[in-house]
Amino acid sequence: MIRTLDANYLHDMSRPATARALGVHTRTLDYRLRRVEELIGLRPASTRGVRILTAAVAWAFADRLREA
Repeated sequence: MIRTLDANYLHDMSRPATARALGVHTRTLDYRLRRVEELIGLRPASTRGVRILTAAVAWAFADRLREA
């Protein structure tokens, strides 16, 4: 889910561009984003969701950046 959110935000929440980057169908992307909302209770496209989930994605990838 983190990779999906990262790609979504990197592509300005464009469904077609995000789906292409992930190599999935747009319906698969929609399912993944709905699943995030179900699990966390935040809509990834809402203002609050973007702020909180972007921070979570950055935190999740922080270890990878330190190791590089």
